[in-house]
Amino acid sequence: MSDEEQLHPPSHQELGIIDSGGVDEISVIPWSRLLRRTVTRRVSMTHRKATLLVLLASVFTVSFTITLLVVSLKTVADDVGTSVSVMSWVITGPLLAFGVVGPAFGKAGDLWGHKRLFVFGLVGAAIFALGSAFAWNALSLIILRTLSAASGSATGPAAMAYINRLFDDDERVRPLGVWSFVTAGAPVIGVVAMVILTTIDVGVSDWVIIAGLGLTGFGMGIAAPSLMALLSASVETANMGVASAMQQLMSQMGAVLGGALMIAVHDITESSGAVQSYSYGLYVGVIAAVGAVITARMVRSPRA
Repeated sequence: MSDEEQLHPPSHQELGIIDSGGVDEISVIPWSRLLRRTVTRRVSMTHRKATLLVLLASVFTVSFTITLLVVSLKTVADDVGTSVSVMSWVITGPLLAFGVVGPAFGKAGDLWGHKRLFVFGLVGAAIFALGSAFAWNALSLIILRTLSAASGSATGPAAMAYINRLFDDDERVRPLGVWSFVTAGAPVIGVVAMVILTTIDVGVSDWVIIAGLGLTGFGMGIAAPSLMALLSASVETANMGVASAMQQLMSQMGAVLGGALMIAVHDITESSGAVQSYSYGLYVGVIAAVGAVITARMVRSPRA
């Protein structure tokens, strides 16, 4: 058989297209890809910025709800039939859980993946927060809010690890600064929001509290970018999860200590004695901070 008489495969087979009998070719339009491109052109937002926005929004929603009940502790205590001293654990418990459990989630993210831990933390925080709306007594409310904060603490280290992987060394200062401000500022914004919402006639003392909390959050937002940039430059990528969790632990312990001091001073001036759970929070916070530092120095990631 000559070369001219040899049978050549059809052109569609040369292109690697499998021909099935009785089936016509159908053109498939990649709608998901076209939608992403259209949204990107319309809002001028890159993939990195969109990811950063989702991460920060998730961290904000988890941290914002921790301090919402600070202003209305007495009202909540009256509703569930308990004292303010017992009900103060709905603030102390979540703060301690958010800071203490964070390093464990940071190390788990370094070992098993931050995406998995991030989704787990966000879903767990939402489920337990929804359950707290149906709490039947003070103990159930404290437990559900503590579990919600403990689950949500996984979002902070995972978000910081994502930021360090999405942005180069010379681009991390701004996103890390925003992350730090959201992590530390969301509880402050929660207190300010509840003061405004629950107070119809805002007096001078209330505005002093709002101004003090606002200045505190502003100061943390200024100092955090440089500290976060220094942290990301000095810590290896494999250990970034536990390093960011340690930073989150220190921030939350500072919030507990500051809240305990503020409540103690207020109660002493009112001659009613310090709220017991905040006094315990001082000791637990110091012990947890020392234990976390010792653990972080002893444990090493196998990827390092």
